[in-house]
Amino acid sequence: MPDLALAAAPPNVDRFAIRRDILMLAWPVVLQSLMRTAMFLTDTYMLGLYGTHGLAAVALVGPVAHTISMVLAALATGTLATVARASGAKDRALQEQEAATSVAVGTVAGFASLALVLPVFPLLGRLLVVPDNPAVSSAGIDYLWWTVLAIPFMLLESTTSSILRAAGDTRTPMFLSLLANVMNLVGNYMLIFGKFGAPRMGVAGAGLSTAIALMMDALLLMGWLFMPWSAIRLRMRSFLRVTVESVRRLVRVSLPAAVEPILIQVGFLIFIGMLSRMGQDALAAHRVAVAVESISFMPGWGLAVACGAIVGQYLGARRPDKAAAGLRESVILCGMMMGALGIVFALFAAPMARFFIRDAPEVARAAGWCLRIASVEQLLMAVAMVLGGALRGAGDTKSPVLVAMLGVWVVRVPLTWLLAVAAGMGVVGAWLVMVVDWSARAAVFAWVWRRGRWKSIRL
Repeated sequence: MPDLALAAAPPNVDRFAIRRDILMLAWPVVLQSLMRTAMFLTDTYMLGLYGTHGLAAVALVGPVAHTISMVLAALATGTLATVARASGAKDRALQEQEAATSVAVGTVAGFASLALVLPVFPLLGRLLVVPDNPAVSSAGIDYLWWTVLAIPFMLLESTTSSILRAAGDTRTPMFLSLLANVMNLVGNYMLIFGKFGAPRMGVAGAGLSTAIALMMDALLLMGWLFMPWSAIRLRMRSFLRVTVESVRRLVRVSLPAAVEPILIQVGFLIFIGMLSRMGQDALAAHRVAVAVESISFMPGWGLAVACGAIVGQYLGARRPDKAAAGLRESVILCGMMMGALGIVFALFAAPMARFFIRDAPEVARAAGWCLRIASVEQLLMAVAMVLGGALRGAGDTKSPVLVAMLGVWVVRVPLTWLLAVAAGMGVVGAWLVMVVDWSARAAVFAWVWRRGRWKSIRL
């Protein structure tokens, strides 16, 4: 694990109190991540029952859907930094202003993004092609269509969740995410297979079900912010507090985080394009391995969000020493959790892969090897994810962009071609490259943190 120059907490910092605060913030986010992962796994499992081509279809368009969600999440990154600073300074008026600014900007940006994406959507049908099965491409585009239509609600959900997390309330987004998962499970059963009088939509039904669940989640979170018991309460007059300066501040912090997925996901599209040239089986194996590995993203994401909130709040309170201690404790906790999951992946790769693929043993075998490789990268991912969350919470959204570009464009894309394509190692070679990718990210993130410039960032 890279040296974080945080071997011991300063003598005037109660590391156990900080660890308790981190855990109190993190566990609901971890459970919410579990809910999101459950939504992902539910789609994967039910589409696996529907047929291998369903898995391949969603794997094909997955990077595009992920790109959309990551671009939209950029505003949530800026929201976490600005609202957490105001929360740490215990400035209620500023909290309300920053929250209202995020909701207002998010609403406008959501519908503007939809208007920009719709005209170029038909181009994807010509870019995303599986040579040995054109029907896979068609099904994938049908699934993606509903993701695109849900863009305004995806943005609203990520923004409102981030407002509550920055104020210390990570439980409300968790409970509402649980409700959304139940809706998605029922909706998948109805719309994929045509149950309870619903049309049999197949792959497209999974997309529609997910879109409806996200929409309801967003609307409920928005309504919660207007309740008197909300950690940050909004009223209609709150939006009168929005100023040009507050919008500029939010955009200044959020913009690099918005550029990051656009630049990075182009690389992932090339990565998935290489896999698609290997055929339907390679895509299906990759989809299953990603679905199982996504379980490990839960502690990583949860502790990255909690660490970002802690760092932002302590910097708002002018305690960079506590912010540094918060990072150290977050890395230790995340390393323990993800390391344990890595052992599980190594020991039970084969049965976990067969759970999703029962009628294609060769695909299940390839997915199992991918999971064994994934077990190696868990500690590296833990360091990289938490450090990235800490820097974003401090307001440094530029460094994560540069680190991610290094991982994708310098490591993942060229080495995937070298090992997976040129050397003929296929999907297993592509997953070996991912270990190198996360190693590079963890090392560079640690170097950026040790430089210490995050302590003096002004929002």
